[in-house]
Amino acid sequence: KCGYYDGSASDIPITTGFTPRFVLIKRTNGASYWNVFDSLRSMGSSGNDGQLLININSAQQTNKDFVNTTATGFVVKVGADGDTNVAGGEYIYYAHA
Repeated sequence: KCGYYDGSASDIPITTGFTPRFVLIKRTNGASYWNVFDSLRSMGSSGNDGQLLININSAQQTNKDFVNTTATGFVVKVGADGDTNVAGGEYIYYAHA
């Protein structure tokens, strides 16, 4: 599923109709990275996630909780990173099972 959301000062639930195993997020109204999260890098219902930035050469980051999966989608956590959720940010996403 592809879609978009507006950043917020709180967590943002995204409904996809399935539990995603892969999520890509990109901020569209400011400089940001292409953020990748997947179930092989600890993306799940809670806890810190493995984050890859696919448009730069950097190591995986694992010290923040960016995205939590649900039975019908995922939740973008507030405060983890301006590249994924900040008030005033505009974002696109791609998610698949």
